[in-house]
Amino acid sequence: MKTKLFLFIVMGLVGGCFSCAEQGGGIEPLEPLNVTLYDKDSTTIQHYIQGKWKVVYAERWQAAGEGIVTLQYYDDCFVEFTADSKFDGNCRNPYENRPYSWYKGKHSLISTTDSIFIMRPKQGISTYLFKEIRNDTLIFLGDYNFLIRQFENHYCIKENIF
Repeated sequence: MKTKLFLFIVMGLVGGCFSCAEQGGGIEPLEPLNVTLYDKDSTTIQHYIQGKWKVVYAERWQAAGEGIVTLQYYDDCFVEFTADSKFDGNCRNPYENRPYSWYKGKHSLISTTDSIFIMRPKQGISTYLFKEIRNDTLIFLGDYNFLIRQFENHYCIKENIF
């Protein structure tokens, strides 16, 4: 009797393991986040960008159609957007708890009408346009040198992913 009970339990465990294997172990992989941001309102953009992001690299380029000027790779560069409308960063120019605001405007590279939300630090002249999150990568455009219309696309991954 004990042998039959033991065989019944073993067969149940083996059968259960095979059915899990057929279903991929019961764990569904997470789909990467893909969302366009530049056509969203500021509250929605803030929701998606909130948190700490590792800047992997930036493309610096001219708006006059000259293409990419340089690629800048970063080893230990982070930007963080907080719930209370502040951001921190340690890339080229370190800053902490820098307040920012949103304004509705146009950006010649995206829209010719005042239809997009642009982030501007309350101290400084740079502006940031959040383009999209593609495959969990935040892509935003920053003015590198506005006077000569030189910009940077920043590619960042969420800190808790790696």
